[in-house]
Amino acid sequence: GRYLRRPFVRIIHALPEGWRPPRDRKGSALPAPWAIPSDGLGWGRGLGQIDFGVHEFARTGNWRGPMENIDFAARRLVKAIRYWTGRDGRGWSVAALAADSYNASEGGVQRALDAGLPPDAATTGGNYSADVLADAGAFGFGGGATVA
Repeated sequence: GRYLRRPFVRIIHALPEGWRPPRDRKGSALPAPWAIPSDGLGWGRGLGQIDFGVHEFARTGNWRGPMENIDFAARRLVKAIRYWTGRDGRGWSVAALAADSYNASEGGVQRALDAGLPPDAATTGGNYSADVLADAGAFGFGGGATVA
């Protein structure tokens, strides 16, 4: 309870007026994002934590192979970097936008920016790129304070 409450409240306050839960083509509400997939293995699959709810790759057995998983994750990140390179990121670094897109999709990050929110607002926990870039800095990969 207490660990979900703060991020959930932050997400609720960040939602645009009139927001409704996502629905499938028939109009039925999709499962809550914190629900566990029916196989009980959680949302993030393998080393790259590929999202089961978003990527078909995570719903196949291929995610179990370390090389396949890392390859998919790297391709996904390169796609996000290419998407944000040269676009208006509203002052946010390509590294931050790409990390957030890895977690929440380019469209999710763009919607957050369009709403006047930081790109992290679209992500799980609301602090994905801040955490990723801080970890990169801690490991000596030049991350740290380059979030904005």
